[in-house]
Amino acid sequence: MKLLPLNILSAALALAVLCGCSGGDDGEKAPSADPSVASFTPEAAPHGSTLTINGEGFSRSASKNIVTINGIQAEVTSATASVLTVTVPKNTGCTGAVTVTVGGKSASAQAVFTYIPTYVRVATYGSFYINDFKCLATDAAGNIYINDGHCICMITPQGGKTILAGRFDTQGFADGDGQTARFDTPEGIALDNAGNIYVADYGNSRVRRIDAAGNVTTVAGDGTAETLNGPASIALDGEGRVYVAAFYANRIYRITPSGLEVFAGDGTQENLGRPKGIAFDASGNMYATNESNNHIYKISPSGQISTLAGVGPAGNDDGPGDQATFTGPRRLAVDKFDNIYVSQGWSEESCLIRKITPYGEVSTIAGGGNQADGDAMSARLWNPEGIAVDATGNILFANRHSQSISMVVAE
Repeated sequence: MKLLPLNILSAALALAVLCGCSGGDDGEKAPSADPSVASFTPEAAPHGSTLTINGEGFSRSASKNIVTINGIQAEVTSATASVLTVTVPKNTGCTGAVTVTVGGKSASAQAVFTYIPTYVRVATYGSFYINDFKCLATDAAGNIYINDGHCICMITPQGGKTILAGRFDTQGFADGDGQTARFDTPEGIALDNAGNIYVADYGNSRVRRIDAAGNVTTVAGDGTAETLNGPASIALDGEGRVYVAAFYANRIYRITPSGLEVFAGDGTQENLGRPKGIAFDASGNMYATNESNNHIYKISPSGQISTLAGVGPAGNDDGPGDQATFTGPRRLAVDKFDNIYVSQGWSEESCLIRKITPYGEVSTIAGGGNQADGDAMSARLWNPEGIAVDATGNILFANRHSQSISMVVAE
């Protein structure tokens, strides 16, 4: 038998090795199918949690799978052809589609992942000294709207503060341009999509509107308690209709072209009591606080009232809504996931920010401590009032007695 030269044998062996490795550097064969995502668990989690993705067509090499959550890349920690595990990144923008890309081809799950923020600390927002601070609202551009005494102000994301209407040290009643208009103890602020600002003008028993040009008009109330008794809060539904909580009338009114109409409450303490804060969720349900009986009410679009959370006696217990307790709940805000945030309290221990999930589970996210700023659960809150959620999930509130804006920082 004729032997092949050694150099030919070496070349053949090298070719065989190369062919055997054609699936990649790690010897893996390319996926036989395009990627598809069937499901993932859990559907909601905070940063650092493990997300398990089930599907087909994944690479067995973790580094060859690109996983994003709402466009934000997550670290892939393990991989098989049908299962990936990833770590949820620390980013409050991580609510959205879970997408897997392999070899330039992508697939997304039908379900949407919900990022659960972790509330880590309380910080003072800016260096403003705000008189008799109760009202707070935000817009999509990141501007903050507040009352400063008897005037209405806007604070930009860059920290600039502008008086829109009224004078902080002069109470009264007058419509007109921003410089000549007067308010008396504003208690609530809300904005519509056209840039109009609505104000619950408590001392004047009226609802006022500041338009985009800075002109102030009265949209409800004639200055008498018989018509509108104690307007304490303002909210707009998804159709842009304006509602006002009348604290002493034990009612919530809807403002129509023909005047005020009762939306909820029969005028008795037993039915609705004295509503202090109101806000809407994405489905058109209203939520209202009752400061005197420590309840949080849910009001359907037709005006039907039910208790969402709070069992009556004052307290600070977390848990299911039918077991949780509140102490003097004041204002509330609803985020884009229909979580509700409530400011409450009178004493150092009871001045808290509470969170209620859409399922009625109550938790405390800030307050109860003795530090001015710092760790969320060690922070001291000073009679928190107006509250809002910004675009990144941070909770802003009026720290009334410290006369400053505070922020519960979300990560």
